[in-house]
Amino acid sequence: MHKLASKKNTQSNSEKRIALEAAVVYRGVDNVLRVVHEGMTLTSQQYYGIYLRPAQDCYAYVYQVDSKGAVARLFPNNAFNTGDHLLRAGEERWIPNDSELFELDESTGTETIYIAASRKELPGLAEIVSAPKDDLTKRFKGLGLMGVKGAVVAG
Repeated sequence: MHKLASKKNTQSNSEKRIALEAAVVYRGVDNVLRVVHEGMTLTSQQYYGIYLRPAQDCYAYVYQVDSKGAVARLFPNNAFNTGDHLLRAGEERWIPNDSELFELDESTGTETIYIAASRKELPGLAEIVSAPKDDLTKRFKGLGLMGVKGAVVAG
């Protein structure tokens, strides 16, 4: 079983923050997509994806940290045909894409999803494809991204 925790983050542009709707969803046994709530437990037989819709044009980055502390960039990611990380205002983006969902591996533990959005590209994040959790945390903090202090398991 996997517990999914999420961290939502926005990057400021001097006065205004980026408004970004974001959700982690899973496919239920009835094939209906439902929102994953922080601390919720999923099994390896359940599939999940991420929904993003910004109110302003922005560059988005999505990472998953597994229970062993390994980081994988989910978006953008050519291996999953996710498309480009530039999102237009009001555009709905499903990650990995409109016709697929991610599959959890057999390792159990807490998985954490990090989502960052910025008005400009963030090369410090764009170059991370996979890394240890500490590297991702340092990059987020070094870029001054709001709200990323760490992750805790709810409940």
